[in-house]
Amino acid sequence: MREPALLVVCVLLALDSGCASEPETRGLANTSSIQHGTSARAAVVGDDKSMDLQMSIGVLDQRAVERAMAPHVRAMVECFDHAKDERRYTSGQIILRFVVEASGSVSDIHVVKNELGNHRVERCLTSTGRRIVFPPPEGNRKTDFEYSMRF
Repeated sequence: MREPALLVVCVLLALDSGCASEPETRGLANTSSIQHGTSARAAVVGDDKSMDLQMSIGVLDQRAVERAMAPHVRAMVECFDHAKDERRYTSGQIILRFVVEASGSVSDIHVVKNELGNHRVERCLTSTGRRIVFPPPEGNRKTDFEYSMRF
């Protein structure tokens, strides 16, 4: 009884380990745990005569992001303050994804998460964020990162 079970396990392992080949993906990095500074580099290598695909985006250091954001945090908090009476119903976290061009200018901002429930505050935050200028990302390419605020 033990030999047939062992044979079945061996056959399943052999089938699982080598029936088809898949391209390898190496070196993909996402946003850090505190949601600042995204960088990604990936290479896909297949079986077809060393086919190679590389993708890279610029890199912004977390400290550089924080230095660029610091002068604008007060204006972003004022977005919340302008909600006035609505503030008692408005609280929570908002996560903004900044898209930064190779020059350091912000080309777009996406709201990734919004627990505030206040579209006016969201609009104010994104319009304020568009005016921020960051240092040019390393690699001379555009990049993105997420910035989180809690009200």
